[in-house]
Amino acid sequence: MKTKIILSLALIGTLTSALFGADYSKTSNEELIKLSGKVAPKDYPDYKMEIHKRMQEMKVKDAREFRDRLREAHWNACDNMTQKEHQAYHNAIHLEMQKHLSSMSESQARESGLMGYGYGHHKGGGYGKSKKGYRDCYNNKGYHHFW
Repeated sequence: MKTKIILSLALIGTLTSALFGADYSKTSNEELIKLSGKVAPKDYPDYKMEIHKRMQEMKVKDAREFRDRLREAHWNACDNMTQKEHQAYHNAIHLEMQKHLSSMSESQARESGLMGYGYGHHKGGGYGKSKKGYRDCYNNKGYHHFW
């Protein structure tokens, strides 16, 4: 009897997540960092919006440190993937982001932090310029990272 109840609750939780997207609002910053590079593509837009929201509320120094820790965790997670797996993962994320953005107005997309995802973020001296060279965008295997 207890097993049926537990399975029912787990199923309801899964269906709720699938219908309404993932809710990362109660997730700690440390847990968000641990999830970097491991988030299911269908949940990635919600994950990215939560990160953006939190970074907007942080002091600049804290936001930079948080971003750097997210990037490092992302690189570590993706270093275990083959190039084919890595490309498939990022293609799936890109498709989910496009689906999510297509349902938003331009102002909603800009406020959410999803605007411009994957589009020319190197132009005008954007990401990629640091003391580390272009490590901001490519890991040691040459895979492109969006963090």
